[in-house]
Amino acid sequence: MANKSSRKPVLIFKTKRLVVRPYKQADFLTWRNAHLNMLSRQNRFDDEVKLKRELTLTAYKKRLKRHGILRSKGLIYFLGVFDREKETPIGEVLISLIVRFNVQSARISYGGFNNH
Repeated sequence: MANKSSRKPVLIFKTKRLVVRPYKQADFLTWRNAHLNMLSRQNRFDDEVKLKRELTLTAYKKRLKRHGILRSKGLIYFLGVFDREKETPIGEVLISLIVRFNVQSARISYGGFNNH
């Protein structure tokens, strides 16, 4: 039996409209479509549209592996924001610069696919 300190945190957050959780391999097609359906940059805060070579299953698997390693070390958490009803990604959240002492802190960054 695992003690409390060795348990993995549950990283699924649900609201009435949204689910925030790590991406899974099964999300590949909806993740890819979310990127393919993005509009060109609408303002200086929009991400660049990804190149098709960045949207392959191989690249996605590498991304998931890298995210899993960083998450397992407690360094960075990459999370997808999904429409709960349609189960499609509408944005992303990044939790980074994590400091754990007597007071804990982190930076939370977020972005949305600009066609939403």
